[in-house]
Amino acid sequence: MYSVGPTPANAAAALAAAELIAAEPQRVRTLRRNADLFLGRAASAGLATGSSTRTPIVPCLLGGSARTLRVADRLFDRGIIAGPIFHPAVQEGLARLRFFLMSEHTERDVRRAVAVLAEEVAATEG
Repeated sequence: MYSVGPTPANAAAALAAAELIAAEPQRVRTLRRNADLFLGRAASAGLATGSSTRTPIVPCLLGGSARTLRVADRLFDRGIIAGPIFHPAVQEGLARLRFFLMSEHTERDVRRAVAVLAEEVAATEG
């Protein structure tokens, strides 16, 4: 399935990203700070993020596929995009939302995202 090399466009994008990271290392520091903030706030809110640590791709484990889709839709309506991962991609009962943090997110963005996520998760319990 993954036996071919990247397309020229993807290779060029990866090279440009590597050059940007080398030229602007503060982006990586900011990204790590955002990831740590998201994970810390999520833990404080009682949200399950699995074994995630210092990664800019953070799951929020919600359980059922229907609930996960419902929370994803409610977040989208409030301006937050989180990719739902549900059955059959994962076993039923292990559905989750996946958040992709960026260095361009502000601290306020991250705090709001976790607060809204916690509200919507609480609203769909039961």
